[in-house]
Amino acid sequence: MPAPCILLADDSSTVRAIARMELDTAGYNVVEAADGEQALALASERPPDAILLDIEMPVMDGYATVIALKA
Repeated sequence: MPAPCILLADDSSTVRAIARMELDTAGYNVVEAADGEQALALASERPPDAILLDIEMPVMDGYATVIALKA
């Protein structure tokens, strides 16, 4: 059975690296995005099992990303 996929969207590479390390250790497959638009593109390619989403990001903030994901 494949590991659950987590989409991690945050504009901070440091936050992404720390979160990835923890999630990798817990056995999750992690896909990273640096902004909301990137997160939408990745989610459409392969729908994740869960999304960890920063609110304050450039290009498209977390709120707009959630609205677009729901649509």
